[in-house]
Amino acid sequence: MSGCAGLMGTSLNGENNNARTERKHMSKDNEIPIILDHKEYKVPAGTITGDQLRALPKPSIGPDFDIWEDVPGGDDFKIADTQPVPIKPGMHFYSAPRTINPGRA
Repeated sequence: MSGCAGLMGTSLNGENNNARTERKHMSKDNEIPIILDHKEYKVPAGTITGDQLRALPKPSIGPDFDIWEDVPGGDDFKIADTQPVPIKPGMHFYSAPRTINPGRA
């Protein structure tokens, strides 16, 4: 164990256990709760795209649905797949069929 004594607690990429724990704790602290189709998800602080919102549920939301931001007291906002949306705690999003076929009378 001649060359290993100083490496105890260090990963192969040189990161020590304390740094890994701190990074994991930081990422948990930087998660923002949002609601998509009546279910809560925690996402990293910053922005999220329509594609990233689609990937949150399992199975993911297919391309035949649009993603919308539910805007209280205003017009809901359609989120494009590549459009970044700044995330705030408690934001609500929903999916809706891209094409709605009217019924026959």
